[in-house]
Amino acid sequence: MIKVITGYYQRNIFKLESPYNMYQKVFYQGKQSDCNAAILLMALENIGVKNVPHPDCLTTRSFTIRCPRQNPSLWFSPFVTPLEGLLTALKILNVQYSCQVIANSLSEKKSLELFRTIEHFLRDGMIILGPLNRTKIWNRINSRYYKGDAYFILIMACYNETHLLVHDPEGCPYFLLSKDKFFSAISGSNFEIGIVQLHPDFDLPSDEEIYFQVLLSGIKSIIRASSQQEGGSNGLRVLTQEIASRKLKSSVEGVLYFAVPALSLSASHLAEFLSDFPPKAACKIANWDEVVPAILNLLCEEKLYCAQILELLSSHNQKKISEQFGKLANNRKLLEKLFVSVKFKSHE
Repeated sequence: MIKVITGYYQRNIFKLESPYNMYQKVFYQGKQSDCNAAILLMALENIGVKNVPHPDCLTTRSFTIRCPRQNPSLWFSPFVTPLEGLLTALKILNVQYSCQVIANSLSEKKSLELFRTIEHFLRDGMIILGPLNRTKIWNRINSRYYKGDAYFILIMACYNETHLLVHDPEGCPYFLLSKDKFFSAISGSNFEIGIVQLHPDFDLPSDEEIYFQVLLSGIKSIIRASSQQEGGSNGLRVLTQEIASRKLKSSVEGVLYFAVPALSLSASHLAEFLSDFPPKAACKIANWDEVVPAILNLLCEEKLYCAQILELLSSHNQKKISEQFGKLANNRKLLEKLFVSVKFKSHE
């Protein structure tokens, strides 16, 4: 039985004295395909940090993408990796944390060591762990094709050395996750995995400063992506040529069905972030009134191109799909130029 209590969940099952009774009220967020923002909000709320603006952009993962030519399952994935995005958000918020990177290939001995490490971390409070391979725990069709989404869990306790009590953004608060499933989800991850523990030691900047630093960090990630062949518009250009040169496999079409909406959603997150930008923060940007309206227009265009690509996918018109990808690449190139052209005033 789950009882909703103003954004919290309370559960009493199996008459377990532990671990459920230890966590009668723990903030829960779900369910999103990419759970970077959800896991961030859960962990922050539980150390007392509330009302963080635009968590999807706070990780900077919405700003740019990568399209690795030889790995279609990661086309359109955020250029900023899940763990990097999480730590970037914490640094912008000035929240102290501990982080330990773990191997994504575990022997039996290493698995036991990891479980002991988790138990040690939990003495000081809940921990974030991931990104994990979602398909090893949940049979979701989209994650079998598109691997660009981040999947973290918030671990609250170990139980009987066989299960972990977790908040799972997949839609399962207070979920008992078996140790075997947990280890299998680690072994199939496509990204660097970390154990992250937030400390109740923070000095939050003002909202204006948060917005400013997110934009600054986002632009830096765009510059990084633009310098790589698979990053940003470069990656889209290569992808356009790839699609034009050969018949798309059904598995690749499957990737695009899930990856293209993810790109459109990122454009929406960015547009909402810029539309909400506080005037005091905007005043620190010399050409705000010139650049930002143009960026918003291009973000709108990007969403339209994504919608048109999805429509063309249903008709399997590969020539027109390739043409739309070319337009998407051109649009993304203009976006990159505009973001990089943002002129920051001297910042104290």
